[in-house]
Amino acid sequence: MLALALWAGTANAQTTLEVGANSTQDLYYVVPTAAQIAAANGGLTGTAALEPQLSCTINIVLPAAPGTADAVTYAAVDNKPSWLATTPIASPGSIDVSNDPVALTFTVSVPDANLLLPYNYYFHFTVSDSAGSLPLAIALHVLPSVFNVTPPAVLTEVTPGTTDTASVSMSLTPGVTAVTYGSSPVYFTLDTHTVPLWILNSSISVSGVPGFSSGTGVASSNNTTAPSVALVLDPTVVATLNTGTTTQSIGFIITDSSGNPNPTNLFGVSEVYVPISVYKANTVPTLALVEGINGQTISHNWSTLPIPVPVVTPFSSNESIPFSISCAITAAGGPSAVDLSNTGKSCTPSAASGLATTLGTPVYFPTLDATLFTNAKLGNFVEVTITVTPTVVGGVNTPIVINYKYTLTPIPAVVTTASPSSVAPLASSTESMVIVLKGTGFVGPGDVTTAISSTKVFFGTIPAPSTNYVVVNSTTLEVTVPGSYLFIPAGSTTSTLALGVANQSGNNAPSAPTSTYNVSITNGPVVYGVFSTATYLQPAVGSNPVVAPYELISIFGANFVPVVPGQTSTGINATLNSYNKVPTSLTISGSGTNAATLTVTFATGTGKTAANVLAPILFANATQINAIVPSGLAVGATATVTVNSAGAPSDGTFAVTLVTAAPGIFTMASDGVGQGAIEQIHTSGNTVTTSVNGSKHGASVYAASGGDTLVIYLTGLGTPDSIAADAATNKSTLYPGACIAISGAKATPGYLQVVNTTTKSPVYTAPSPVWANIDGAVLQSSMILGGLPPCMQSQVTVTIGTGASLVALTDAVSYAGFVSGSVAGLYQINVTLPSPLPTGWATTTQQIQVSIGNTASTTFTSPVSTALVQF
Repeated sequence: MLALALWAGTANAQTTLEVGANSTQDLYYVVPTAAQIAAANGGLTGTAALEPQLSCTINIVLPAAPGTADAVTYAAVDNKPSWLATTPIASPGSIDVSNDPVALTFTVSVPDANLLLPYNYYFHFTVSDSAGSLPLAIALHVLPSVFNVTPPAVLTEVTPGTTDTASVSMSLTPGVTAVTYGSSPVYFTLDTHTVPLWILNSSISVSGVPGFSSGTGVASSNNTTAPSVALVLDPTVVATLNTGTTTQSIGFIITDSSGNPNPTNLFGVSEVYVPISVYKANTVPTLALVEGINGQTISHNWSTLPIPVPVVTPFSSNESIPFSISCAITAAGGPSAVDLSNTGKSCTPSAASGLATTLGTPVYFPTLDATLFTNAKLGNFVEVTITVTPTVVGGVNTPIVINYKYTLTPIPAVVTTASPSSVAPLASSTESMVIVLKGTGFVGPGDVTTAISSTKVFFGTIPAPSTNYVVVNSTTLEVTVPGSYLFIPAGSTTSTLALGVANQSGNNAPSAPTSTYNVSITNGPVVYGVFSTATYLQPAVGSNPVVAPYELISIFGANFVPVVPGQTSTGINATLNSYNKVPTSLTISGSGTNAATLTVTFATGTGKTAANVLAPILFANATQINAIVPSGLAVGATATVTVNSAGAPSDGTFAVTLVTAAPGIFTMASDGVGQGAIEQIHTSGNTVTTSVNGSKHGASVYAASGGDTLVIYLTGLGTPDSIAADAATNKSTLYPGACIAISGAKATPGYLQVVNTTTKSPVYTAPSPVWANIDGAVLQSSMILGGLPPCMQSQVTVTIGTGASLVALTDAVSYAGFVSGSVAGLYQINVTLPSPLPTGWATTTQQIQVSIGNTASTTFTSPVSTALVQF
């Protein structure tokens, strides 16, 4: 079927034109079957001979007094289709509407044979007068049905829990007037199978259509009938529908007077359908709070900053709800209650209003802070009232009130560990020892109100002066203990000091500790700290030092080496064994079977994963041990460092964290500060000069210049990852490809395999037992048959300068690895300076830093600790 529908668009605000109310909205046309076309046209297959000239008339109205002259022009916005004509004018043209209304007729001629069936086609036109234009849209509907139901179908609005009734009116237009229906009436019968579940079947009645009541059908000469169908909704089923519009069609079966379907004069059409819709409205939304219900009080105990800032989160049961919110400090009470009326304190919300969604819209009150409790005592409370008022259209807008009550309560201080946990007795009361306490609930001066004291520290039962301790944070206390508390009574070999802590729990400062930790005072070895021998950098208070495999470290403490007659105060240096390896034990007194030894153990893991590895020891005296971090420890693990002196172990609680690399540049002063331990290689013509980089330039010491090579000595680069074979066939001298592996396979032996193999020339006997690692090994060039010592293939970067003069040199690094002839753990980096030197470097001292991967050597602003290079 072809249908031509014309409706008015939204008129321009300036035009005086209107579309007449009596204009035809829909027009229907029957497309006959191929068999009927053939019968009517002597076998012709085309449709042109059967298609009539159907028209749609629109009344154009000029709202003015009759006789007012004005012209209306009509033009197609889109190209006018071939099947559409207009009367009384052709497009474009004009119409005199002085005697309005004037009818403008759109006529369907012969549709394009290529039009799809069914389909909709839309075209746009404008009708204009002197005041403006009126847009019109014309739709050509290609439909395969004899009968069609004219919209609109009724939308039934449902109130939840009730039964609503509505009616649907239909306009039924029979088909092509050029083909006769005959004299038989047309009958309509409801198809009950098409009735949706949300309609009560028993309540359906159809009136105004013969065939439902009088038994008289619709005659073929009728163009229109208007049956009325009464619908009653089933609220039980409607309650299960989704919110919004649900549409379904009811079918009406077409029969002849005998009740036979598909009357021959209706081209086989047996049923027409009426679309009906039900609209289920949302229930009225309600506002609620995530935090609680109306009138609820939410209590908080408060001791330290920050105060628990209240938050309320209004949310809607369905549709979004606007709301407003307010806050007031309503009460303050308890012992010695605080009057807040004149304090000027407020609890202003982060937003005075908002839109509550189903997900919730949080509102905060950032102006609340601990000063609400200024001068308050423990047990005082502050109440805050927050009121949220919704704005629901058609709903109940009852304010929701939530109370927050903050009570000032104590928090206990608990100490769990001390570092060091063992100390040596101090010789004088004027000396002191810094001990770091770890625990929970430590309160500092900045964490409390003016009326609540911070955490107190006790030496035994005696309160420590406030100048002797610092609260670093809630888990760390740094305590300076005078020597008068660190002693061993006469006749005893050990003693303890109970370091106690306490927080205020009443209205007065604490008078006794509530938690203690016993620090051991001993004449045995104790470890106070582990540092890089290059930088001596201290970790943050309460943090473990970090160490890398092969790193040269200095362990500081007490009672490492016993004082024996004839022992020099300079300490004891290790003696290499016959295989040029630093021993893992150091004889500190006696000899032979009476020898007393010193060892350093790194212990990781527990149970089956436990590992205890001895460290090579380079030097020791009573308070310092220089050692090498063993290479066999798992990176990322925590290791405890234990010093065993003459059979007496330290307490084994000092911990370090094992990392991949911790670069540290040696300094000329051997204290981690100032000029770096750096050589420079200067070439002038055919003369190559090697000198120590420094600020004093003489005849044989050149200022570093562009193209010079700097040789930087450092430790902590980690395990070399070179892979070349240590074999006579390795004749390469290029870095890093020529760097041999520490250990390898038989086909590509590394340094370890060469050492463990007896060779004939030069005469050499492999160690027994064979080496399992090169920890403590002094790398002998005679053992390297070819190539370079083990080195770093991973990216090494040298950074020089600060600020605008900072330059990172990566491609300029020509070597980074172990130093041949030195112990495994001493590294060198060769880097070529850019030429010319960057602006700002000339004749100045610059910071120098080394990094491997993302790990940088630590540099500081002088004079704390920095490595420097002179230009």
